[in-house]
Amino acid sequence: MRINAQTAELAKAAGFAARHASSRPVLPVLSGLRLRATAGEVTVTGYDYEASSVATIETDVEVPGEVLVPGRVFAEIVRSLPDAEVTIARKDASVRIEAADTEFTLPLLPIDDYPVVPAIAPTVGEIDAATLASTVAAVSRVALRDESVPLLSGVAVGIGEALSLMTTDRYRIARHQLPWQPTLTEQANAVVPARLLAEAVKGLPGSGPITVGLSDSAERRLSLGRGGAASTIRLLDGTYPDVLRGMPTSFAGDVVVDREELAGAVRRISLVADQFAAVVLEISAHGVVVTASSEGEMGGRTRLAAVQRNEPARVAVNAGYLLDGLGMLTGGYAKLSYQHNVRPALLEGCADSEGNEINQAARYYVMPRMLPDD
Repeated sequence: MRINAQTAELAKAAGFAARHASSRPVLPVLSGLRLRATAGEVTVTGYDYEASSVATIETDVEVPGEVLVPGRVFAEIVRSLPDAEVTIARKDASVRIEAADTEFTLPLLPIDDYPVVPAIAPTVGEIDAATLASTVAAVSRVALRDESVPLLSGVAVGIGEALSLMTTDRYRIARHQLPWQPTLTEQANAVVPARLLAEAVKGLPGSGPITVGLSDSAERRLSLGRGGAASTIRLLDGTYPDVLRGMPTSFAGDVVVDREELAGAVRRISLVADQFAAVVLEISAHGVVVTASSEGEMGGRTRLAAVQRNEPARVAVNAGYLLDGLGMLTGGYAKLSYQHNVRPALLEGCADSEGNEINQAARYYVMPRMLPDD
């Protein structure tokens, strides 16, 4: 194999694929990147059994072929090269990398031992990249961080007229329904590891919309692609629990408050919160008072203007959970609907202080903490 490529393009492709060239592989070959050169292009692949990253760029191919190179060091070398043409050439059991006056030699890994990489899943729709990236980043924070319940470490993806994303860690639920352009007529569901999904969306090079693929084969997988690059992720086994069943549909009261003002108040007051980082929202017709305290005489409070309806209440909630919810909403105002007992509260975004134009496509349920007088 011998190719001539633009350094910047090859560096992007290698850097993208190297995300799945494991530094601590189960098999030594999984630390490698596969370079496959065919007529006019080279495809760079990284794979670690959980996911694969594949990028194809146009190149001058003098001699077709494929090699398996040490992945991370190859990507770092190409990234460090001057912005010029780079030549990659196989010589016996090694590969030479030449650009301008710089030359490297790397040993090859046994290409015959490299596993079969799953094919990119068939396309089921297309979505705006910025919308998907911001939403995946938000809902991934709500997924369970450990694997004590494997399914809850994933994002429940629902494919239909809208693209639905939902996560929970048993203390809160985030659900978003995103507009997109589906090509699949029937409904489909998948559970995608949250960490891998977030990395895939964030790491895709190029610009423009992202294509979403879903395979219905025995080894189900989801693919995200754009501009000659694609990540394919192995799905979690099982059916995501119906966590929305049992969520309250009626509430004792609600309050609408400026979203940024509430977030700022929670950040400030949580500095003196107890070890559980709980803040208390004292909600009444006079507005919202955000308070927190901890052992000793530390405490803080601040008052915000708000529009409250029906019954007043005191709601205690983890500050980080509340900030995550506020961060994923749209609209300048947040509407918090609550119960008197320790039942999930609902957080939604809206357009103004009267609670108009609620964005029901984005909902965030959070479990309050019990207060001493509950």
